[in-house]
Amino acid sequence: MSGPGKGQGDLDTVELRHGSGASAQIYLFGATLTSYKTPDGVERIFVSPGAIFDGKKAIRGGVPLVFPQFGQPDKAMAQHGFARSSHWSLASLEDNAEGSTALLVLKDSEATRAVWNHAFMLEFVVSLTAASLKMTLRVKNTGDAPFTFQTLLHTYFRIPDIEQVTVRGLGGRTYLDKVKGGKEAQLGPDVELPAFTDRVYIGGKDVVSGNAAKDVTIVHKNGAAPCAICNEGFIAGVAKPIEIVVWNPYAEKSPGDLPPPAFKEFVCVEPGLIGQMKDDFVEMHELPAGADARSFRTLEILLLSTLTLPEHWQRQAVRAGAKFIVTLGLNMEVVDWCLDHAIPVSDTWSPVTIRSGACKQANGGPAGLKAVSAPYPHLTFYPTGGVSEKNLQDYLALKQVVAVGGSWIVPQDVVASGNFELLKTLAHSTLQVVRGTVGLASSGKVATASIDHTARLWNIGTGECLMSFLGHEDQVMCVAFSPDGELLATASTDKTAKLWHCESGQCMATCVGHSGPVYSAFFSPDGYNLLTASHDRSVKIWDSTTGGCEKTLAKFERTIHSAVYSPNGEMIATATDDSEVIIWNAATLQQVQKISSHEKKVFSVQFSHDSTLLLTASMDGSARISDLQTGKDKIVITGHTDWLRCAAFSPDSLKVVTASGDGKAMTWSAVSGKPLLTLSGHQDWLRMAAFSKDGGLIVTASKDGTAKVWRADNGECIRTLDGHRAWVRWAAFFPGRNRRLSVEFGGL
Repeated sequence: MSGPGKGQGDLDTVELRHGSGASAQIYLFGATLTSYKTPDGVERIFVSPGAIFDGKKAIRGGVPLVFPQFGQPDKAMAQHGFARSSHWSLASLEDNAEGSTALLVLKDSEATRAVWNHAFMLEFVVSLTAASLKMTLRVKNTGDAPFTFQTLLHTYFRIPDIEQVTVRGLGGRTYLDKVKGGKEAQLGPDVELPAFTDRVYIGGKDVVSGNAAKDVTIVHKNGAAPCAICNEGFIAGVAKPIEIVVWNPYAEKSPGDLPPPAFKEFVCVEPGLIGQMKDDFVEMHELPAGADARSFRTLEILLLSTLTLPEHWQRQAVRAGAKFIVTLGLNMEVVDWCLDHAIPVSDTWSPVTIRSGACKQANGGPAGLKAVSAPYPHLTFYPTGGVSEKNLQDYLALKQVVAVGGSWIVPQDVVASGNFELLKTLAHSTLQVVRGTVGLASSGKVATASIDHTARLWNIGTGECLMSFLGHEDQVMCVAFSPDGELLATASTDKTAKLWHCESGQCMATCVGHSGPVYSAFFSPDGYNLLTASHDRSVKIWDSTTGGCEKTLAKFERTIHSAVYSPNGEMIATATDDSEVIIWNAATLQQVQKISSHEKKVFSVQFSHDSTLLLTASMDGSARISDLQTGKDKIVITGHTDWLRCAAFSPDSLKVVTASGDGKAMTWSAVSGKPLLTLSGHQDWLRMAAFSKDGGLIVTASKDGTAKVWRADNGECIRTLDGHRAWVRWAAFFPGRNRRLSVEFGGL
């Protein structure tokens, strides 16, 4: 169980513990995370042996929080601001089936206002699971005037040797070189640190992967498991490019609390919101009064190899996302290419790892491996025979196993065909099993909307109606949960949308302003705004706390059936009573693109998880996946015998579910467009279908007055939700129990 503790210097700490063996430690002084151990017991965070724990000086190492300035542009304030040397309070600590989460808070005080005269509140959320550690720093302007600020998560990663690591994901980006002075361009794919390094990477995309610096990987040249880091940032609900600082002082610049040999054992890769490039200096971000900004990162240790490759295929593998290469027998052409491109390559996993098909199920499987390895604690294993979805978790639970592989993950016929899209699909499916996410939603909840003027909340496990949401004067057309699960939004033909508290059922706000029926409701990715679409030919954006209308988009000539945000928060897509879908800039509400591929009206629209694809369902009987870069169709899905009312991606965008007037739902491969399953059982036509957050379940809503929950892997109907007095228009899965911070702290 997680709980409070005591650290060095008798300072108060928070100790997070997960059943998998993963753990984390955070000091209340500075809200400094000083330890993150993965389930294998390996420490991933570096703290200097010379760190001072006196409650006055910032702790050297861990993850110090930089705020409100980076460096010392204001000489009257301490370097990197005061957050890392202030005493924070523990606001909440929660353990649940998914993981452990701690929330720490710092508010302005006489001490902070003496050096920075602004009203603010900082919230630092640390969430620990078996697979990852997520840190979120939220900055809230609680005053009545805007202020400028900078913030970073100054993360010290523990590594074996600074000369044996590279930082990948920053190729092609411009950086400020604080050692040499001036601006430079990162020409190669990897950042190496052979000497004192202090760089600020701002803007651009990686030249190899094409990704923004959202995704960065620390790669060990000795073949140790790399650390994948996902970084994201928002200001006033708008996604912002993340700046990345890469730093190691070497002996020449090591401060007094960092004994010179210690520099070899860490690399700092620091994401944050620093500012915009203006010639040779950085202009700080501005935060309006009442607004907030967030910077967060997720750490994940990669324990799976991607492919065992024939000759010449290493280049395609890296482009497809491979982090290292396994070449049996050390094919020298493959090895030479990998060395030239700084890609880790091995015959097995490492010099002390045994690649073994002898571990397969016929020879005892995981239990046999555990028994055989007992006398040889210095050996680790890489099973490649007999591995399957049924025993993968059993293998990975063994501390002796560092990776798994085999034909289940990469079938030889697929490798021979060069079908990397299918390999990507299989890899994502494997990762779902590794992370233990498949099927978790079966004990969760579903909300439904009905033309009987009500919305309801159901327990999937029992089929019991947990709560009814009463208050609309006409049909309820749509329901949507906020990303954190605290709020439920309903849209109605009474010309309003309502925001409800999910636990109490209380109506928190009514959104009044449309002059016609409201057909859809959709939360922004950060949950701070609600997007509605109406028969009055307008789309409105509402504050999800107050219910006040913030913006209106009224540039339509026809009724709007659907309006949704992209997962990155940068775009809005609208489907109207014609065959076109329009993409808008979410910040400016200016049209940026038009997709015209259907022959008849479009009923639903959804972005892929990475915001690069668009899925539409139409009266013409087809669903289409369009590439937003080219505007052209990538996949056309046909097979139903009536209109398509809805189409939805799975969470990884590798599958699609469709709902039709023929009374059936079907699942499809989003890679090939081929049908997978048919879900039959409703007695009338379907209005919608959607996947659960983990991709393990599907919900459908029908004119027959019921919603049904199905297993996504075999199409079995596990629950019929029956209780509405008329047909069910919409249904939505409860996303999970991550508490909405703005509810716990009034005024946010």
